[in-house]
Amino acid sequence: MKLRELIRIKTIFAVLLIIIAIFLVFTILGHTSKVETEEKSVGNISSTNNLTPPWQFSPQVFYPAYLAMSDNGEIVIVSGSRLMYSFNVNEGTVQNLSDLQPRIECIDVSFGGITVAGSSIIVDNQDHGVVSCFDENGKLLWNYTTGGTVSSIKISSDGRYIVAGTEHNPSGIAKIIFFSVNGSLLWMENAYKTSFEVTSVDITPDGEYVAAGTDYNKVYLFSNNGTEILDYTTYGPIDTGYTYRYRDINPGQYVALSDDGTYLAAGSLDRYVYMFSNNGTRLWRYKGERPFCVTDITSDGSSIVSVSDDGTIFFFNRTGSLLWTYGTESIIRSIKTDSSGDLIVAGSNNSEIYCLNGSGDLIGNYTTIGGVTDVEVSEDGSYISAISEGGVLYFFGRDDLCNGSMVV
Repeated sequence: MKLRELIRIKTIFAVLLIIIAIFLVFTILGHTSKVETEEKSVGNISSTNNLTPPWQFSPQVFYPAYLAMSDNGEIVIVSGSRLMYSFNVNEGTVQNLSDLQPRIECIDVSFGGITVAGSSIIVDNQDHGVVSCFDENGKLLWNYTTGGTVSSIKISSDGRYIVAGTEHNPSGIAKIIFFSVNGSLLWMENAYKTSFEVTSVDITPDGEYVAAGTDYNKVYLFSNNGTEILDYTTYGPIDTGYTYRYRDINPGQYVALSDDGTYLAAGSLDRYVYMFSNNGTRLWRYKGERPFCVTDITSDGSSIVSVSDDGTIFFFNRTGSLLWTYGTESIIRSIKTDSSGDLIVAGSNNSEIYCLNGSGDLIGNYTTIGGVTDVEVSEDGSYISAISEGGVLYFFGRDDLCNGSMVV
């Protein structure tokens, strides 16, 4: 009996060890990232007054599709469908800005928390757009109805000016529209007739310069008063159907302005990266093997980062010298750099957030739930946010995500 009892105890112990081992294996495999993020609900965030990074937010009532973050990283806006939430990291609070009737297509937020949204709405069986502006407390200040769906929007960091780009209206014309924050329409320009939509806009922090790129072959630069400085025609996409096959991934000619407006960078579907001055002069261009899409520039224009449609990241200095490349082997939907170019963050279709330093070294990455559709980086690189197709908003401090010891 004693021998049988001993065998039974050993058998139970062995089974328990096997169960524990299996549990540990699945736990390790299931946790593909080395950064722990605490999931918080809207109610929990409001009540606990805690938004200390890292954290993630998985809304149950809407699918987060668009992301914006203030330059200081303290305010994060996320939207999807007709809903929009604002997270104040310093105060540890969140608020529902609005249950908008139109479907939100793009958003942005100023340093002080003024939020703008571009939407689409059907009127008399035709697509139209709405530009909406909210104050720092989430109160709707005004709406402006456009002829076509609002496809891109930016607000100056100082919160004084707004630029919006639209899809073509019923007459077949896409628009670039410039507002003051009080809702006054300051000027409006037509995009070239071959453009289906204005896919990318940018504005300097003081609103003195505005840039725009279209889905096909146009790059524009305007002064604050609406004077056209640059109307540049690229060679367009590598084939006529390119922009329509990849519309949700590669946004056409992608533009980015340095903070003082001295430099305008553009990644183009014609396989070139361009650099222009604020007098409209083309300073240089670099020809790659594949179309370029998402592009960013540092605050002083000293560094430019652009991504080809095969997922290769290119990093240039101000004079157009290619300093390094980094291959991700996946479509990159969004890329951002901090003010100095010492931190580059990219979000990919393969569910990865990549962190690179100014030398092109991978210094950290994180595996998300679903492909990454957008990333944001604060000016000083202290904060990073991202959203994924898995319906999750992620928020990190730099050390949470970009630490060499965390590379997986």
